[in-house]
Amino acid sequence: MPIVFMKPFSYILVPLLLLTVLVGGGAAQNKPCMRPLLDIFKSAVTATDGEKVVFNASVPLENIDQSSLKYKWRVFAKGKFTDLEGMAATTLDTTGLGGETVIVNVEVSPVEECTQIDSLSLEIRRKGPYTKADDFWWWVQLNQTNLSGYNDPQYEFLLDQLRERLKEVDHRLTVKIEIQRKDPMKQGLIIGYRAKPYDIDLVNDLVFFRAPNLAGFDILIEKP
Repeated sequence: MPIVFMKPFSYILVPLLLLTVLVGGGAAQNKPCMRPLLDIFKSAVTATDGEKVVFNASVPLENIDQSSLKYKWRVFAKGKFTDLEGMAATTLDTTGLGGETVIVNVEVSPVEECTQIDSLSLEIRRKGPYTKADDFWWWVQLNQTNLSGYNDPQYEFLLDQLRERLKEVDHRLTVKIEIQRKDPMKQGLIIGYRAKPYDIDLVNDLVFFRAPNLAGFDILIEKP
């Protein structure tokens, strides 16, 4: 009789024990990562088309064998590295990337049973001597997120700053932002010229030779 009563209980107990082991094992495998465990640096704040920029990653932990770490570097959306893969440092060749903003990403493993990921952006200007036009577009790149926020209370103030920055390039240049467009993902940043005769060389240099590629804007020329 005691055996008859123990069998149903044993059928319940065994699955419960198995479930406990599985849950406990899963918890051990999903050990939370300690943060931050990864630092990433670049040798230049900005670059000019054709320059080489060094990126370096490090794991600031004393109790880890640094030689055991593997580094996987990626660049988005364009670009290529010139070094061997797997090392803590890599060099990005910016040739042909003038006007682009690239994202360099590094993945390091294994660290405390975790994969550590970090990234940095790099603005790359077009070739040629540095000019006031480059200063203007550098400011636009830094503020492009805020410039697209036309519902922000500070939006008009930012537009005034945009116009003042452009005056430093040439007081005859004009700029406005077009919000209502066929492409809802991009606003229009429109460059014009207020004097006569129309200086097409000045406008073309600003737009076609100096302007970067902005994710949220189409850079256009206002017809004279």
